[in-house]
Amino acid sequence: MRAHEALEKQRTWIKEEEAQKKTESELMEKMAREEKARKAANEEMERKMRSICNITLTKKKKAGDRLSMTLKFENKGDKEIVALTGKLEFHDTEGKLLKEIKIPLQESLKAKKSVTWSGDLPCNMSKEKDAAFAKISIADLKVNWMPDNYVFADGTKLGKGM
Repeated sequence: MRAHEALEKQRTWIKEEEAQKKTESELMEKMAREEKARKAANEEMERKMRSICNITLTKKKKAGDRLSMTLKFENKGDKEIVALTGKLEFHDTEGKLLKEIKIPLQESLKAKKSVTWSGDLPCNMSKEKDAAFAKISIADLKVNWMPDNYVFADGTKLGKGM
């Protein structure tokens, strides 16, 4: 192989390498844009869903190794909800996540009405977050409803990825 042939092959290889890097970079940028759009769509869906139904903590009491709580489900929408799923996040005043519970509600929630639910959770006082959650007052507790999906009485559904 002559020197000029070797140099030409090297130039070709460099161009192919640059083209591949450019393609990979464009693909990564496209994936980042799609992820950003998906995240924005999910955030918008959560906002819309919270405007339809919200959950608030109305009572919390430590009882032995259990924590009793009462939640208020408020349907602010125009349609009856027959099932919903999501999670409640409980944060302290500094924003630290203390507890997260999954919420599967399989009962009717009439439009423009509210329903209360009472239940117990395990509470292990030797765990730092459980102890902090048990001790914190409701006034100092920030509760975030993170809805996943709603099923309405008319058969329609609303949720992430639907």
